[in-house]
Amino acid sequence: MAQGAALAAAVLGAAGLSGWILGIGALRRMPGADTTMKANTAVALLALGVSLFLVARRRVTPWAITAARAAAALAALIGGLTMVEYLTGAGLGIDELLFRDDTARVATEVPGRMAPNTAAALMAGGVAALCASTRRLPAWTSQVPGLAVLTLGMLRLYGFAYAVPELERFGAYKGMALYTGLALALLGIAAFLARPDQGLAGLLMNAGTTGALGRRLFATVLVGPPLLGWLVLAGEGARLFGARLGTALLVCGHVAVFTTVVFATLAVGRRIEPAHARAEWQVAQRDPCAARATMGALLVMASAVPGSRLIAPGPSVAEHTPARPVSRP
Repeated sequence: MAQGAALAAAVLGAAGLSGWILGIGALRRMPGADTTMKANTAVALLALGVSLFLVARRRVTPWAITAARAAAALAALIGGLTMVEYLTGAGLGIDELLFRDDTARVATEVPGRMAPNTAAALMAGGVAALCASTRRLPAWTSQVPGLAVLTLGMLRLYGFAYAVPELERFGAYKGMALYTGLALALLGIAAFLARPDQGLAGLLMNAGTTGALGRRLFATVLVGPPLLGWLVLAGEGARLFGARLGTALLVCGHVAVFTTVVFATLAVGRRIEPAHARAEWQVAQRDPCAARATMGALLVMASAVPGSRLIAPGPSVAEHTPARPVSRP
């Protein structure tokens, strides 16, 4: 999944750069949007996509690590220099280094300069890719910046979906291009999943029960609230109800969705409990020492959870447990 997301982001960056090279506006600006992907942004997105694609491979060779770090450093450098321009008000000559930009639309917009939130996201993405390529570092050092990149990209997409310009720009500065927001969301996913067996991603992507439940809850969080919000705004726009009723419907929708998810999760856990109890009973029958160690660990975990208690395996478990073979002298 990480490689696919990184590759898709790299394709978006390459398409934006091709739009500048060939002079095709549709490749630089999504139809219906009013902001253009800048040339520096396209280069940085392409570099980050390639970097994370190389890092997420199962077998990473030394040359791939070197190339990934160089590409990540380039993206972080582009974003960092642009942030310096915003903070100091100075022009470093990088905005129109590749192409002359005639798409500036507002008085505060410097030709060729990407939006400040884009620059911040590229800096975070570069840091995430560099940390992901360094296996000695903990996984969270790449996953947390990856989540920051994902957040900035999703804010742009939410701003477009809800027609809220404040979510796509900072103050009077120009906003992030829609293509850029989509690419950043993909890069955030790629950075978070670049090391899927470690850190926060390891909790979400493991093949066990907790991973399955976590993915279900995470998908609900990502899809449910945005969809409900869009439906409420669409209803208000069609004058089916007012703002107060829309807010009430939004709250009721959230309660209904998350209540359903909670009970679905409890049902899954209920089905798993007998299997766990059966396995513990089998261990107790075959190895009393291991059974005592398991029971001790369970007691420690239970004591850490207020109100928890242990339930001994009942007759139904014993019925499904094969009898222990008895050795005769």
